[in-house]
Amino acid sequence: MAVGLSLNVGSMYMSTATSTDGTKKENVMGSTLGVGLFARKYSEITTNLYMHTQAGLNYGSFSFTDKDNDGLSAFKDGDKVSGTLINIAVSPGLTYFVSPKWGIDFSLNNILSYDMTTTKTESPAAGLFPASTRETSDGGFSIGAGLTPSLGLFYYMGN
Repeated sequence: MAVGLSLNVGSMYMSTATSTDGTKKENVMGSTLGVGLFARKYSEITTNLYMHTQAGLNYGSFSFTDKDNDGLSAFKDGDKVSGTLINIAVSPGLTYFVSPKWGIDFSLNNILSYDMTTTKTESPAAGLFPASTRETSDGGFSIGAGLTPSLGLFYYMGN
């Protein structure tokens, strides 16, 4: 058994903005930051290789800025999108212990999960339209939807 804390920092591709005349493209990237608590049960497969089942509670935040066309071939910042995510999940995986304290971990996340997301979109003023802000909330239970593999390095403080 193991009980632990996770820290997640990421950057992700959201979309590509293309200029009106098609001469320029710019990737829209998002950033994420999250923390989580988890409990794991290990079953030995062979020496130093274990299968695990993990239950976790995770909290994260994300943000990105859309790009709008500004004339024919340039971009300006458009909508600013930010939000939070709360996730409860059960995930299987494999851990290979390279030493008694260090393990390399492969997991298939979100096999069974419940997610609750709150998103805030801030739109700048454009022409006759004033600046606006809208918030949305969404949640749901899923089995195998949003399956995301992960690779990680673990340090074990206990025995």
